[in-house]
Amino acid sequence: MKIFLSTTETFSPAWVTGGSEADSREAPARTSARRRARAAFSLVEVVLAIGIVAFAFVALFSLLPIGMGVFREAMDTSVSAQIVQRIVSDAEETDFDVLKDDPGNSKGGDGNYFALPLRYFDDQGTEVKVASPGSPSDTEKRKILYWVRVRGTFPGKSDPSAHSSDYPTSLPSKPGVSRFNPRDETFLTVQIVNNPANKDFTIDGTTYLIKKTASAPLQTYSVVIARNGYPKKL
Repeated sequence: MKIFLSTTETFSPAWVTGGSEADSREAPARTSARRRARAAFSLVEVVLAIGIVAFAFVALFSLLPIGMGVFREAMDTSVSAQIVQRIVSDAEETDFDVLKDDPGNSKGGDGNYFALPLRYFDDQGTEVKVASPGSPSDTEKRKILYWVRVRGTFPGKSDPSAHSSDYPTSLPSKPGVSRFNPRDETFLTVQIVNNPANKDFTIDGTTYLIKKTASAPLQTYSVVIARNGYPKKL
């Protein structure tokens, strides 16, 4: 009886290949080590990669001052809008005659303007109450970031024939008709100064507004406040 054996595997003992049994076990390990050595990065490649990453970080860091400046301007705009809403809301709730003739107001610009007492706000847009408007103490100044000045225009005279075309609150009329000055409206100009150093500022004698300087960012807003009716005559 003949028996045939078939197999797909070959067996090469050490005595056939001419090596020892230990060599046959170490051969796959050496092959694997050579493969790992070929897969690793060289020193030149590592240095080039570090250089590229460093160059990218330098470019990103150079943009940080610009980004911080834009962020700071956005914050100033947001807080300033909040402050203006507070100022306008207070003006609307105040009697019209009291608003323009309050004893605490100052007058200037050839008698055409009045200015409300200075108001102060912190970095969150919360008002900082001071004992003496116009001259806050050192303790109060440490809380203040925004100085707010509100200038208003005096309404026109009750007699329309006495109106003038160059009055601050003059408004256009029909073609060929002279401008008129509303007697029941005041134009408020709100100036918000980002003044963390609490520096003094200069008031223009003609416009009765704060003169803009490079050292203190200034934002200006305008709003019209109108009289809401007249007291009933008995």
